[in-house]
Amino acid sequence: MVARIGHVIYKADDLAQAVSRFRQEGFEVEYGQARSPRNAVIYFSTGPYLEIISGVFIPRLARAYLKILGQHRMVAVSDSVAQQREGYSRVVLEVEREEFTELASICREHGLRTLTPTISRKDVHGRRLSCLCLVPDDWSVPMFVTPFDIDTHRRSAHPNGITRIEQIVFEGSAIAVDICRRSGAEDRLRCRLGGGDISVRFA
Repeated sequence: MVARIGHVIYKADDLAQAVSRFRQEGFEVEYGQARSPRNAVIYFSTGPYLEIISGVFIPRLARAYLKILGQHRMVAVSDSVAQQREGYSRVVLEVEREEFTELASICREHGLRTLTPTISRKDVHGRRLSCLCLVPDDWSVPMFVTPFDIDTHRRSAHPNGITRIEQIVFEGSAIAVDICRRSGAEDRLRCRLGGGDISVRFA
């Protein structure tokens, strides 16, 4: 199994302020959708992109359904994300759908429950972006997604000259590090034991 880095999540205290700050740093940032955006993205010429969020939105009916399924922890985790400190918050690995069964089994070995929702949105360019997700009920471990059908990479560098995420260092729990290792995460992701900090180096 080989897992590519799909994207890195940056948790912001305020979405609009974070977008403004990244733009001031020379990145071209676009909101995830034209109306009532809940996230923003920074695409690069190659490799993973950066997603900026201020929390995890679960509709009221979906929250009730999750609780019926016994996924109380999943709901609690989504509520807690908005309270986390600002910064890089989660690594999202990209795999093929056929890998989900093995990855879910690895998560169960560690006492984690997973969901497999489909996420779909129309971006500001009118493109429909969809993927299937394997979401463990612990924010401190990676999430897995299938690739978009559409190539979202940029054709040029950002105004600051940056073209890619060069390296991500993830200082995770023993569980998180084991899941990264067994998923075959690419070398761009350096996993080691630590308190959950994530650092990103651009090039």
